[in-house]
Amino acid sequence: MQKRTPRRVSIFFERLNRKLRIYGWVRVIFSAVQQIRLKMKRHGKNLQFIDAFGIVSLGLAGLSPSHAQTLAADPTSENSEQISADFDANLKTLEATTPTSASALPESGLFYSAKHANWPPFPANVLGLDAWPLDTNVFVLDDLSFSTAGRSRIGGGVKADDDSGPPSPLVGGGSGSYTNSIGDSGATPIDPQGLWLQITGMTNPVANLVIHPGTTNSDNATYDLLYCTNLASPISWQWVARTLPGQTNINVTNATDPQGFYRASLYNDFTANDSLGTDFWVGLPSFNNAVSFSLYISSPLGATGTVAIPELGITNAFLVAARGVTNIGISSDAMMDYNVVETNGIHVTASQSVSVYAVDYSYGASTAFTCYPTPLLGTNYCIMAHDGSGIGNSEFAIVATTDDTTVTCTPSLTAGFDSIVTNLQQGENFQIGPSSSDDVTGSWITSDKPLAVFAGAQLTHVPDAYDFGNPVIQEQLPVNNWGTQALALSFAGRANGDTYRVLAAYSNTVVTITGTFDTTNGDGNFTGTTNSVWVVTNEAGQFNDVLMEGPVEFQGSQPIQVAHFANGTAWDNLPGEEGDPCEILLPPVGCYLETNTVFTLTYNPTNNAFSSNYISLIIAQSATNNTYVDGTNKITNFEMIGSSGYYGSQFFVTNSGTHTVTSSQPVGVEVYGWGFVDAYGYFGGVVK
Repeated sequence: MQKRTPRRVSIFFERLNRKLRIYGWVRVIFSAVQQIRLKMKRHGKNLQFIDAFGIVSLGLAGLSPSHAQTLAADPTSENSEQISADFDANLKTLEATTPTSASALPESGLFYSAKHANWPPFPANVLGLDAWPLDTNVFVLDDLSFSTAGRSRIGGGVKADDDSGPPSPLVGGGSGSYTNSIGDSGATPIDPQGLWLQITGMTNPVANLVIHPGTTNSDNATYDLLYCTNLASPISWQWVARTLPGQTNINVTNATDPQGFYRASLYNDFTANDSLGTDFWVGLPSFNNAVSFSLYISSPLGATGTVAIPELGITNAFLVAARGVTNIGISSDAMMDYNVVETNGIHVTASQSVSVYAVDYSYGASTAFTCYPTPLLGTNYCIMAHDGSGIGNSEFAIVATTDDTTVTCTPSLTAGFDSIVTNLQQGENFQIGPSSSDDVTGSWITSDKPLAVFAGAQLTHVPDAYDFGNPVIQEQLPVNNWGTQALALSFAGRANGDTYRVLAAYSNTVVTITGTFDTTNGDGNFTGTTNSVWVVTNEAGQFNDVLMEGPVEFQGSQPIQVAHFANGTAWDNLPGEEGDPCEILLPPVGCYLETNTVFTLTYNPTNNAFSSNYISLIIAQSATNNTYVDGTNKITNFEMIGSSGYYGSQFFVTNSGTHTVTSSQPVGVEVYGWGFVDAYGYFGGVVK
């Protein structure tokens, strides 16, 4: 005997069907139990969709969003007042039954609001409420008594006093995904008068989108555009672009995926999650000479701003074009001294999100590192550095971002300094540099407020016995931003492999390294290679150095940090003595951006400086056919990296200056170059 659908459920869907039609949903397919299909409504050539997050979908049929206004004048719509009365009456039947608790509900599905039947369904239980199940993955939220007072809107960022992270449509992992529940952060659904997003055209490979601020947002607001290819849990939202104030039209290039979803949100929705930002504190540690120290600033959509050293009375304004790079020279007076508190912090502020890279372009002793915005900083650091090889000091430097910051420095067994506790005001800094035989790697820096931390060596050999020396400095990532897997390719343009250092944050960390290991003789000279898997157990703050070439995969049972070092000139003795040590800190797998605006240093024919520049790329297998440098250079010749599911390729840069790396998936980008006994290197964009 066929089971009949309860009359109360049928009525609910009938009324909801009508409400949804009025508010612009033009295709909703209900479950087989209900056997209800809404009539598709075509507007122009495209089917039109929107959901409560301002998410719009772009599929094989050229799908795009619409809004309540699209169907408000539809003469076939039933009387809305009568619908509301019928709808409210039938909801009382549902209320008489017990809803399923929120903890027992799936992460994804169709979650309709009982309180607001005119809202399209959420793709998840974003409010963390109990709900009545109507069919497989179809629910009605028990939100009739849910109060929205004092709560922020979806897409409007988090409250100023909320440090739990930006809102998310789903709790999930993966690169670039948000990790906290909207229900936890106190967000409520968008209303019909709020922010919504529309795709107005699609010409392969460009998607044309329009942001409609609604009545609840400023006409001069700034928005982030996020993207993913699948709404199945966990969702991995990737940052695509940030608008200028008041900008509402966005053209997205490289829109070649067969299915994609865009999300618009106020700009602070993503500020705390990647290496782009509007506020940075940078330190100038002690280099060998710091002859020409600069900050290179790039922006996806253009920005203005200042670079200031308040204590030195220095303020420099900058203007950077969309997908351009500008550089601001920094006075050598900002370089830190050892073992003294100073106020040499460099403060970068910008009108729109920018990336900041620090470069000391000094003949025979250059270096570079990626700078991180203040929201990405932390209070708990385990230092990755290097010894001074008898020619320089192992060192770390700290810059306070907030007044009255208490800092504790706990030395590792190899560090050569005593424990330190000090108090710093905003912009104050200090630097520790023990003797050249010491190594501050594994030392801990903790504080009660976020710090910017820089570490490495003033000058060093890599490996220790091989000329020539270079400074190696990197801004550190807090331990909570470490991961358990890192990937790399050997540096292009060098021979006989590279040096990697793997650092464990916690005791009993099992590290597995897979790849091709270099073999050496008793004098440490290169003799060949062997394919192997090496497993070692590290204690907190303990590190291991390995020589490897080709693709390499690092896996830890607990969080690890991996540093990629180029070896000294004497290691491979290339013609023209090109190359020297440089260092790049590798972020965890998948913590990459889809679009990176980077730069390579200008060739100087006088001293043969940086005649060779490269970009190494690491991406998921699905993006190997959709990754480009500068829009037209399609990256090929990918090779598999262990069993990670990721692939790597190396690209020789024929012209120095600004370059843009884009991909349909997050792409890891190492940028580096070789000159006469010289080198530099840094990592592109990082996602928390």
